[in-house]
Amino acid sequence: MSVRCPILSSVLMSISFPILSSVLMSCHMSVRSPILSSVHMSVMCPILSSVLMSVMCPILSSVLMSVLSTVLMSVRCPILSSVLMSVKCPILSSVLMSVRCPILSSILMSVLSSVLISVTCPILSGVLMSVRSPILSSVICLWRKADL
Repeated sequence: MSVRCPILSSVLMSISFPILSSVLMSCHMSVRSPILSSVHMSVMCPILSSVLMSVMCPILSSVLMSVLSTVLMSVRCPILSSVLMSVKCPILSSVLMSVRCPILSSILMSVLSSVLISVTCPILSGVLMSVRSPILSSVICLWRKADL
Protein backbone atom coordinates (compact mmCIF):
# COMPACT_ATOMS: atom_id res chain seq x y z
CA MET A 1 0.00 0.00 0.00
CA SER A 2 2.86 2.38 0.78
CA VAL A 3 4.16 1.85 -2.77
CA ARG A 4 0.79 2.27 -4.52
CA CYS A 5 -0.59 5.11 -2.40
CA PRO A 6 2.05 6.63 -0.12
CA ILE A 7 -0.09 9.55 1.09
CA LEU A 8 -2.95 7.31 2.21
CA SER A 9 -0.46 4.93 3.76
CA SER A 10 1.19 7.68 5.80
CA VAL A 11 -2.19 9.04 6.93
CA LEU A 12 -3.30 5.59 8.07
CA MET A 13 0.01 4.99 9.80
CA SER A 14 -0.17 8.33 11.62
CA ILE A 15 -3.68 7.43 12.85
CA SER A 16 -2.81 3.87 13.85
CA PHE A 17 0.68 4.41 15.23
CA PRO A 18 1.20 8.14 15.86
CA ILE A 19 4.50 7.85 17.79
CA LEU A 20 6.09 5.42 15.35
CA SER A 21 4.80 7.51 12.47
CA SER A 22 6.32 10.71 13.85
CA VAL A 23 9.65 8.97 14.49
CA LEU A 24 9.75 7.56 10.95
CA MET A 25 8.66 10.89 9.52
CA SER A 26 11.38 12.69 11.46
CA CYS A 27 14.02 10.24 10.23
CA HIS A 28 12.79 10.52 6.65
CA MET A 29 12.57 14.31 6.88
CA SER A 30 16.01 14.65 8.48
CA VAL A 31 17.55 12.85 5.51
CA ARG A 32 15.64 14.76 2.83
CA SER A 33 15.49 18.19 4.47
CA PRO A 34 17.52 18.60 7.66
CA ILE A 35 16.62 22.29 8.16
CA LEU A 36 12.89 21.63 7.87
CA SER A 37 13.34 18.60 10.10
CA SER A 38 15.01 20.60 12.84
CA VAL A 39 12.32 23.30 12.65
CA HIS A 40 9.62 20.62 12.81
CA MET A 41 11.31 18.95 15.77
CA SER A 42 11.79 22.21 17.64
CA VAL A 43 8.05 22.87 17.29
CA MET A 44 6.92 19.32 18.13
CA CYS A 45 9.38 18.64 20.95
CA PRO A 46 11.33 21.77 21.97
CA ILE A 47 13.07 20.30 25.03
CA LEU A 48 14.43 17.27 23.17
CA SER A 49 15.34 19.51 20.25
CA SER A 50 17.35 21.89 22.44
CA VAL A 51 19.10 18.99 24.20
CA LEU A 52 20.04 17.38 20.87
CA MET A 53 21.22 20.71 19.48
CA SER A 54 23.38 21.42 22.51
CA VAL A 55 24.99 17.98 22.09
CA MET A 56 25.43 18.14 18.30
CA CYS A 57 26.39 21.79 17.96
CA PRO A 58 27.20 23.39 21.34
CA ILE A 59 28.55 26.71 20.02
CA LEU A 60 25.55 27.43 17.80
CA SER A 61 23.26 26.22 20.56
CA SER A 62 24.75 28.64 23.09
CA VAL A 63 24.55 31.53 20.62
CA LEU A 64 20.91 30.77 19.84
CA MET A 65 20.05 30.35 23.52
CA SER A 66 21.76 33.65 24.30
CA VAL A 67 19.82 35.44 21.56
CA LEU A 68 16.56 33.79 22.63
CA SER A 69 17.10 34.61 26.31
CA THR A 70 17.94 38.22 25.39
CA VAL A 71 14.76 38.54 23.35
CA LEU A 72 12.63 36.89 26.06
CA MET A 73 14.20 39.02 28.79
CA SER A 74 13.71 42.23 26.83
CA VAL A 75 10.01 41.35 26.48
CA ARG A 76 9.53 40.26 30.10
CA CYS A 77 11.77 42.78 31.85
CA PRO A 78 12.97 45.53 29.49
CA ILE A 79 14.69 47.69 32.13
CA LEU A 80 16.84 44.86 33.51
CA SER A 81 17.52 43.68 29.96
CA SER A 82 18.78 47.10 28.85
CA VAL A 83 20.95 47.42 31.97
CA LEU A 84 22.52 43.98 31.37
CA MET A 85 23.03 44.74 27.67
CA SER A 86 24.70 48.07 28.44
CA VAL A 87 27.12 46.23 30.74
CA LYS A 88 27.76 43.30 28.35
CA CYS A 89 27.92 45.26 25.09
CA PRO A 90 27.88 49.04 25.59
CA ILE A 91 28.48 49.99 21.94
CA LEU A 92 25.62 47.85 20.62
CA SER A 93 23.46 49.00 23.52
CA SER A 94 24.03 52.68 22.72
CA VAL A 95 23.37 52.10 19.01
CA LEU A 96 20.11 50.27 19.77
CA MET A 97 19.05 52.94 22.23
CA SER A 98 19.73 55.74 19.77
CA VAL A 99 17.52 53.92 17.24
CA ARG A 100 14.73 53.03 19.67
CA CYS A 101 14.62 56.24 21.70
CA PRO A 102 16.74 59.01 20.17
CA ILE A 103 15.67 61.81 22.56
CA LEU A 104 16.44 59.83 25.72
CA SER A 105 19.65 58.55 24.12
CA SER A 106 20.87 62.08 23.35
CA ILE A 107 20.04 63.25 26.89
CA LEU A 108 21.89 60.31 28.44
CA MET A 109 24.87 60.73 26.11
CA SER A 110 25.00 64.45 26.92
CA VAL A 111 24.96 63.75 30.66
CA LEU A 112 27.54 60.98 30.31
CA SER A 113 29.85 63.13 28.19
CA SER A 114 29.51 66.03 30.64
CA VAL A 115 30.42 63.75 33.56
CA LEU A 116 33.38 62.25 31.66
CA ILE A 117 34.67 65.68 30.57
CA SER A 118 34.30 67.12 34.06
CA VAL A 119 36.29 64.20 35.51
CA THR A 120 38.99 64.06 32.83
CA CYS A 121 39.30 67.77 32.04
CA PRO A 122 37.58 70.13 34.51
CA ILE A 123 38.78 73.34 32.75
CA LEU A 124 37.26 72.27 29.42
CA SER A 125 34.14 71.21 31.31
CA GLY A 126 33.81 74.69 32.82
CA VAL A 127 34.26 76.34 29.40
CA LEU A 128 31.67 74.06 27.79
CA MET A 129 29.23 74.63 30.64
CA SER A 130 29.58 78.40 30.42
CA VAL A 131 28.75 78.19 26.71
CA ARG A 132 25.84 75.75 27.09
CA SER A 133 24.29 77.12 30.26
CA PRO A 134 25.75 80.48 31.31
CA ILE A 135 23.28 81.04 34.18
CA LEU A 136 23.97 77.66 35.78
CA SER A 137 27.70 78.16 35.19
CA SER A 138 27.73 81.52 36.97
CA VAL A 139 25.69 80.11 39.87
CA ILE A 140 28.22 77.26 40.28
CA CYS A 141 31.13 79.71 40.08
CA LEU A 142 29.57 81.93 42.77
CA TRP A 143 28.90 78.86 44.90
CA ARG A 144 32.53 77.70 44.56
CA LYS A 145 33.86 81.18 45.43
CA ALA A 146 31.63 81.24 48.52
CA ASP A 147 33.16 77.92 49.63
CA LEU A 148 36.67 79.35 49.33
